[in-house]
Amino acid sequence: MLMIGGGLALSVGATTALVGVVTASTQANFGVWGAAAFGIVIGLLIGLLNGLLVTRIGINPLITTLGMLSAVRGLAFVFSGGLSIPMLDESFGQLGRGTIAGVPTLI
Repeated sequence: MLMIGGGLALSVGATTALVGVVTASTQANFGVWGAAAFGIVIGLLIGLLNGLLVTRIGINPLITTLGMLSAVRGLAFVFSGGLSIPMLDESFGQLGRGTIAGVPTLI
């Protein structure tokens, strides 16, 4: 929505990295689908915080998302320890390679 409104979103990549790290880190506790849902919730919360900072507080979108990029990228690095975290469940591959009624489910 920020980009549709003419703003610039710089924290998308860092948010994606944090969602991936959170999903991979919590898969043992929540299962792969619960971890994926938890990761999506984390991404939504970051987007909501960006939106509130821009619309309610009035901070420039460039400054808001640049600051969020640094904070979220740092969190992803801290949570992962700078290392890759493998997905242990093979069914997680269904998100990118699966089909439902012959229609690819590319997420």
